[in-house]
Amino acid sequence: ASLSISSHLQSIELNYRRRIGLICGPLETSLLFGARYFNVRELLDFVTIADAPVATTNAVNVRTQNHLLGLQAGGLAAYRVSDKMWFESDIKVGLYQNSATQTTLYQVTTPAGLTNFPSSAHRGSVAVAGDFDFSAHARLTRNLSMHLGYQLLAIDGLALARDNVQENLAL
Repeated sequence: ASLSISSHLQSIELNYRRRIGLICGPLETSLLFGARYFNVRELLDFVTIADAPVATTNAVNVRTQNHLLGLQAGGLAAYRVSDKMWFESDIKVGLYQNSATQTTLYQVTTPAGLTNFPSSAHRGSVAVAGDFDFSAHARLTRNLSMHLGYQLLAIDGLALARDNVQENLAL
C-alpha cells in the first residue's frame, strides 16, 4: 500500500490600514479592513496491490479545490526598540464564500481488466479564516533588513481530500 498527500495554498489580499493611537511613541497600532482570496488545493493518492487470491490493484485518486473570497478585518501592533530593531504582531479574521470542488477516481485492475468509478461534486459553503503573525525586524544597513517570524493560518470550512475518500468503495 502507498499513500501520498500534497497541499497547495495561494493567497492574495488587498487591505486598507489606518493608524490609531499615538504615532510618535515606541508603540504603534493600526486597524485594517480588506478583501482576501485563497486557493487551497489537495491531492490524495492511495494504492493497494494484492497478489492473492487474484492479482488486484486498487487506486483511489481524490482532488479537491477551494476558492475562497471574502472580507477580513484585523489589527497590527508594532513596538520599536530602536531605529534598527522592532517587533510586530498582526492578527486578521475573515469570513469567506467557499466554492469547493471534489473529483474522485477509483480504479480496480484485475486480470479481467480495468474498471473505473469516477465521481465529482461541487458545493458552495461559508469558511472562516484566522491569520496570526509575529515577527522581529532588524535593519542591517540602509538598504538591507532581516525579518524573522512565525505565521499561523487556520481555515475552517474547506473541502479536504482526506475527508472525501469513499468509505464504502463497493458502491
